[in-house]
Amino acid sequence: MTFLSAFSGRSRGVREKRAVARVLLFAYIFFILVTGFLQNMGQTEEWGFVWVVGNTVVMVLVSFALLPDVRHRLSIIRRRDFRPAMSWTLLPGLFAFIAPYSLSGDIILPPGVGERLVLGDSGITYCFLTPVFLSLLLCFHPGIHSGTLSVISFAGLGFGLFNMLTWFLLNPESWWMGVLHLPLLILSLSGLVIARWSIDRAPELPARNFSPPIMKA
Repeated sequence: MTFLSAFSGRSRGVREKRAVARVLLFAYIFFILVTGFLQNMGQTEEWGFVWVVGNTVVMVLVSFALLPDVRHRLSIIRRRDFRPAMSWTLLPGLFAFIAPYSLSGDIILPPGVGERLVLGDSGITYCFLTPVFLSLLLCFHPGIHSGTLSVISFAGLGFGLFNMLTWFLLNPESWWMGVLHLPLLILSLSGLVIARWSIDRAPELPARNFSPPIMKA
């Protein structure tokens, strides 16, 4: 939908193209708020009701940090901002969207290895949803506000590193879940680098020459 809107012709005005980015970011805010609460709450046999408050707080803070962009339409998605060189980001984004894995008891394995195949968890998990949005934003990164890209990428990098530690070191039997989190890590790191590069390349405002007022006798 984002690509169709960006390439749908020259008749679309700048205001309408800013609305595309606005809708995309609003959808992201909505999804991470929903997953921020639902994904991090659950009923367990040993501990009863459990709520990972820290994860929810981070997602709420990210949502609030993106609101200025939605409100003031700081980002824009348009054809001339599309960078073919960034099309590679669509592959990890698609991988995160499909998120294929199989289950063998409580162990997470590659698809086809376990007893039950699971696909398409991206709509209910932050870690699989964020790479999908990041891949779209990175393809049009010249029009995306650097602060917006930085916020999404910084939070994603934190969750990505935490999941690398969790699945590759602490729970190596479910190593495939670590592989599924690689798109989040890779795209978040790419987003931070590009956001920083965009800031460094931003033109500086010309200095104003200040002339003191002339006092007339």
